[in-house]
Amino acid sequence: MSPKEHPYRPEIDGLRMIAVVAVVLYHFGMPGLSGGFAGVDVFFVISGYLIGGILWRETRATGRISLARFYIRRVKRLAPAFFAMTLAASVIAWLVLLPFEFREYGKSLIAATVYLSNVLFFRGAGYFDTAAETKVLLHTWSLSVEEQFYIFLPLALLLLARWPRVFVGTLWLCFAVSLVASVWFTPSHQTATFYLFPFRAWELLAGVLLAIWSYGRAPFRAGAWISWLGLGLVIASLIFIDAARGFPGWQVIFPVLGTMLLLLNGQARNMVNGVLSMRGPVFFGKISYSLYLCDISPEHTQPYSGGNARIYSALQDHVGEVDILPQSWGAAEPVRRAIYALPEGVNLRLRWRLHLLLSQIISRSVTQALAAKKYDVVFGAYSFQSMARLKTPYPMLKAFTADASFTVYKQSEIGARFGSSWLSRRLLDPLTFRAERAIYQNLDLALWPSDWLKREADTLYDLSESQSVVVPWGANIDTPKAEATPLALSKDAQVNLLVVGRDWFAKGGPVAFETMNILSEAGVDARLTVVGTQPPDVHINPYVKVHRALNKAVPRERALFEAAFRNAHFLVQPSFESWGFAFCEAAAYSLPSLCLSVGGVPVQDGITGHDLPQGSSAIEFAEIIQGYLKNPVSYAALRLSSRAEFEASLNWDAWGRRVHDLFEERLASGMLSDMSSRT
Repeated sequence: MSPKEHPYRPEIDGLRMIAVVAVVLYHFGMPGLSGGFAGVDVFFVISGYLIGGILWRETRATGRISLARFYIRRVKRLAPAFFAMTLAASVIAWLVLLPFEFREYGKSLIAATVYLSNVLFFRGAGYFDTAAETKVLLHTWSLSVEEQFYIFLPLALLLLARWPRVFVGTLWLCFAVSLVASVWFTPSHQTATFYLFPFRAWELLAGVLLAIWSYGRAPFRAGAWISWLGLGLVIASLIFIDAARGFPGWQVIFPVLGTMLLLLNGQARNMVNGVLSMRGPVFFGKISYSLYLCDISPEHTQPYSGGNARIYSALQDHVGEVDILPQSWGAAEPVRRAIYALPEGVNLRLRWRLHLLLSQIISRSVTQALAAKKYDVVFGAYSFQSMARLKTPYPMLKAFTADASFTVYKQSEIGARFGSSWLSRRLLDPLTFRAERAIYQNLDLALWPSDWLKREADTLYDLSESQSVVVPWGANIDTPKAEATPLALSKDAQVNLLVVGRDWFAKGGPVAFETMNILSEAGVDARLTVVGTQPPDVHINPYVKVHRALNKAVPRERALFEAAFRNAHFLVQPSFESWGFAFCEAAAYSLPSLCLSVGGVPVQDGITGHDLPQGSSAIEFAEIIQGYLKNPVSYAALRLSSRAEFEASLNWDAWGRRVHDLFEERLASGMLSDMSSRT
């Protein structure tokens, strides 16, 4: 299947925006939008076009469809939002409705839950009657129509898949009968034609038939007048349609035709599509789905220093709706659960090795899940093995992020610092490298947080410039308020140093302790605060304050965490690491960092602190601090530039916005390819 057959269509999201705004404003009584309710008809056509197209492509590519996967995906997609809405609606109904009205609400709640609310409301007063104001769940009628259609369409496709011409002919017949019936019966049976599926089916079928016609063809690109005509018909419908003249009936032909023209010519370059594809309309109309792969659920906030959870949250906030796809180990699932019980440092390494070994089994379930629904993006975080042997049933954007790959880490000064000479590891290294190279080379986007990692990965895996992009990560905290007055530094006042991390020695704690001692010997009232670990007795004295472990979710402990950062003058952390969230957190609190020039540590010399050459001793760290004691104005400027850099790039909102833009660019280009077996 060519990637050009279904590239990302941002103008569709822009069209959704028009439809949803029109419906909302109509129900708020907006003057000049007498036909705002026709936005629902726009949704019907779009829904038929997208879902019908997915089912048709799946059938043509595989010869079959999985009803179970299709309906499970529909339930997962709709159920959470539906039940949240009904819970809120039930509370409101209980507060404002009279007893007999609340009894009727209960009936509508049951009907809506089983997608029959349109039938219930058909038997009551009409949509445009005054009694409709007391029907809290009246809006669910359109969802019921759609879901009834999604029972009919897959079943028809399943029965007639062997005879595609017969199937298409059947759809055309149903389309014609439904349209004629809607126009014919609206004058005499308006409530029935408004609510019931048989009279609305032609609107969804219009989208399905357009998707089928488009399959296998080059994108339709004609004159701008087609798009202008389509937009004009939609806008005119929202303004001029009058329910009193009979709706749906003949009036609904105009928004349906307008929507079809916009979908048909949506890939042409013209002003209409350009405006609909702009960030604003797309943002409000977007219903985008991405697939998140990681061997640890991003809902667990502790693993990977919280980065996994932050990445997931940023994708939700800025990219679209994200599905987390668990990766079952099949019959070996009990083994994974047993590994999870081991200490984190052990289970992370052991799990990813077994995950890579079992990738053929794990990827099969992932591929099956992908086939059940059209995703835009498959996104892997941290664990490259989650992308191993992954086969996508249709073209989609493949993206990945991590602060280091296994091979880059091990070959770097960081890995050398914490390396192992075990023969088993050395034997596995070449196999791991080949798997990494195959996976990374077939990504559309490798999102590295640092220039160091991009440079090393590009060389090691032979990645192109279009594949490999630097997008800095953020801090593992919510953005704190900027300090009104920068914390001053004075030789005559107390100077507070800070170390943050779980491992005292790995974070360079001994160097920080010695730096404090050197300053003290020079007559500086230096103090050291330690957060997250317990130094040995040899590194403890009356000037060292220890917070062994602070849980940011507990208000009292979070307050101690914040106070440690706000009251510190320098984060002194000469650690060997590929990223280091603590440095981003320091910048968030306007706290300059002193570190080693190693890996991808996000410290810019003279902007967010200073990175000293490897091998620098406590003497060099103390000299930096003493220099600022002599020049407090420069220190104040350093605090301000630290916070400015955090606000510009070292936060997850900035990461999410940049990733959103990259996804949009790549999806719009249509330059995607299927991922086949790689390792």
